[in-house]
This record gives sequence, C-alpha cells and structure tokens, in this order.
Amino acid sequence: MKTCADILERPADGNDLPFLWDLHVATMRDYVERTWGWDEGFQKDHFRNTFSTDHLRILTCGDHDIGALETHLHPDHLFLARISILPSHQNRGIGTRIVRVIRREAAERNLPLRLQVLKVNPARQLYERMGFTTDAETATHFLMVLPPPTPEAG
Repeated sequence: MKTCADILERPADGNDLPFLWDLHVATMRDYVERTWGWDEGFQKDHFRNTFSTDHLRILTCGDHDIGALETHLHPDHLFLARISILPSHQNRGIGTRIVRVIRREAAERNLPLRLQVLKVNPARQLYERMGFTTDAETATHFLMVLPPPTPEAG
C-alpha cells in the first residue's frame, strides 16, 4: 500500500462505531490478551458502555479511515488518551507525525503532554524516542510525560 502524504482528521460520530470497534480489536487485542486476557463479551460490553466519540477524531488517508485520535485538554496538561492506527498503516511514520502535531499543540499552550501506555505495548519505544519519560506506573501501564519546551537562555 502506498504511503499517506496527508493524514487528515475528522470528528468521529456514531456511524464510526463499527470501524472503531474493528480498530480496537486490530490494535489492542494482543496487548489486552497479554495483560488481562481477552474476553470478547466483556470487551464488547465495555466498548458499548464506555466508548464515546465526544473527543475522538478519525484519521484518514485519502478516502480510507486508518485510525483514531483522542485528546483531552486539562488545566495543567494535555492528555493523549488514544492514538490507534490500523496495522496495515503502522511503521510508516504516521504515529510519529500525529504525536508531533499533538506535542506542538501542548507546547503552544505551555503544557506538558501526558499519556499512558500498556506495559506490553511497543509504542512506548516511540514515545521514548520522542522525549517522553515515565513518571509513574501502575500494575499494567506506564504513565508518561513530555514537558513543554523550556525557553532557551538568551
């Protein structure tokens, strides 16, 4: 498949739920399975009962939906709640490009960018390459932060 020169975003809505479920399964099943075990019924119920499109954006390449992005602005930080890209589009620099945009949004507000990542998810390596550090952890997740850039001494 060709690379995507332009990744566009559009707001998610209820019509995107089937795609978002398929995206969840394609991108998270292995990590969920390795962390807690995959229970299809539980996952479907959890998705149905807790999933919201309120802050969600669909990532598109041409006329194809290829992923989802969710951020939450808090008074003291910007939280990257979700970045999911279909496996067929992974390892092409798309995640890096998206995180750079979000990093810039946080920097423009002079806020740290925070996220959490499952300990078994190799995306942690991407975040570390981009300057994120682990500032806390739970039994299952690393909580990571990227401070806002500091003004250069002049």
